[in-house]
Amino acid sequence: MTGRFVLVHEDELVGVFATEHEAVRRGFDLLGAVPFLVREVPAAPPGGRPARTGTREAPP
Repeated sequence: MTGRFVLVHEDELVGVFATEHEAVRRGFDLLGAVPFLVREVPAAPPGGRPARTGTREAPP
């Protein structure tokens, strides 16, 4: 199973798409020729739990 693709403009999530092509196409349709980001969000690893993110303080 593959991941999904997100379209981001400035600080806003514009949408989530099944393919990179759909995300890029929608970006140009909605935003025109301005910078935007299309990034793949990987599918959850086996077991269904996403990778841990964030930071933790080091023990004293």
